[in-house]
Amino acid sequence: MKKILLGILIICILVVSIWGVNKYTSASKTSSEITNNQAASSSTPVSGGNSEITIGSGSGAPDSVITIPISVKTFPEKGIGSFNFNIKYDASILEAVEVKPGELFGGNSSDFDYKITAESGLVSFLFTSSNSAEDLITKPGVITNISFKVKKDAKTGTTKITNDNTGAFGDSALNRIKAAFTEGEIKVN
Repeated sequence: MKKILLGILIICILVVSIWGVNKYTSASKTSSEITNNQAASSSTPVSGGNSEITIGSGSGAPDSVITIPISVKTFPEKGIGSFNFNIKYDASILEAVEVKPGELFGGNSSDFDYKITAESGLVSFLFTSSNSAEDLITKPGVITNISFKVKKDAKTGTTKITNDNTGAFGDSALNRIKAAFTEGEIKVN
């Protein structure tokens, strides 16, 4: 009974957090900008209470669709049991057209959800492991794939895909995990 109540409490907290983040960020300007920097990534596993999340990169011409992964590179020993986070993009250059759960969720994506807020260039994600903890994230891999359409009038250059530093990650024991994001980019050819 305690596990069920705890699970319900976690879901409620995550839903309220995402709602609050969406409410707060929908009125803010996008932080993406045209640059010439390349995204860096690391795949070195670590133990402890931290996790590294990498936002992928890609390139394409105006009016093309580019799919980039959001991947877990490192995770705590107890696994990732829940998360909510936002990915920001420049809505004047890109349009998020599709989001799919990644390989880490296999065929069971019932605990994974997302919302695209096109006008503010934001994709919000939510995941809560089931009470059985069989769906914990306990290995590196892809959380989700986001497909962006490059707008027809997009100018040549590079636009960043970033995390907006809101949200939270937790392990299987509900301890907060510090998640470090490596930003990605889309190069418009």
